[in-house]
Amino acid sequence: MSYASTHEHLRAELDRVDAILEAYNPGEESERPESSGEGASRAEAEGPLPDPRELSLAVPEADRRQVSELTTEIRENCRTTDDTRLRIRVLAETCGLSRRHLDVLMLAVAPEIDTEYGTRFQQVHNHQSLVRPTPLFVENLFGCSWTDRLAAGTLVSSDSPLRQHDLIELQPSPAEHLGKRGRLITVSERIVDYLKGYDGVDPELDATLADHVKSGHSERGLANCTADATLDSLAVDNEIQSRLATLTDSAENGRRLYWYGPATEKHRAVEAVCSADQY
Repeated sequence: MSYASTHEHLRAELDRVDAILEAYNPGEESERPESSGEGASRAEAEGPLPDPRELSLAVPEADRRQVSELTTEIRENCRTTDDTRLRIRVLAETCGLSRRHLDVLMLAVAPEIDTEYGTRFQQVHNHQSLVRPTPLFVENLFGCSWTDRLAAGTLVSSDSPLRQHDLIELQPSPAEHLGKRGRLITVSERIVDYLKGYDGVDPELDATLADHVKSGHSERGLANCTADATLDSLAVDNEIQSRLATLTDSAENGRRLYWYGPATEKHRAVEAVCSADQY
């Protein structure tokens, strides 16, 4: 079976979030998966932390099996989906997200899709103001031991791909007594809109272009430029040159490409792959 649309994949991921939240009980210690770090002391935590990508859900075994079955089903459906652009998959592959990173992202996205999830997080936290997941929740969800909880915290730390790519943000907590671990994990509007299937221009980019126009530049910051540069003339390494060559060889039309890098070579690279005399 495959997904007919990106929305089917999104719905499946939200069903998986449902199963996780149903299983989560921070006061339930029985039947949790065994961990080599079970009962580890703070001194032991000074050694290498477990790989956060390999952490198990700290929920009863039966519930963990149910979530695992949903995970396998999603993975298999994604594997057999070739003709449909699955936006969650694109985001995960582009940003290097593991299944655990994706879990955190989907838990944070869920309240933006359906406000009922906000109520469920209130119940999970036993706090009316906490309507989003928090770092403390993430630690407890994947923490079967002291070291596991430390490792789980890295899923939302500053060097996590979720934050390096601005997929999530940590907002001040309304429950001040919880400190930084009680901050709300939120997702920016542009990411939510993308996962919903919207194709509008990023509001921040739109505002930047509007300011560009106001500053006296051409409409929407656009201008016709002569395409004189060649691939061989670019000051780039062989790997980048090979990637650029695939753009010149492509027969695909109507593409939207996003460029980044030093301004001069970035602009010359656009010229080099342009099939016309102007762009």
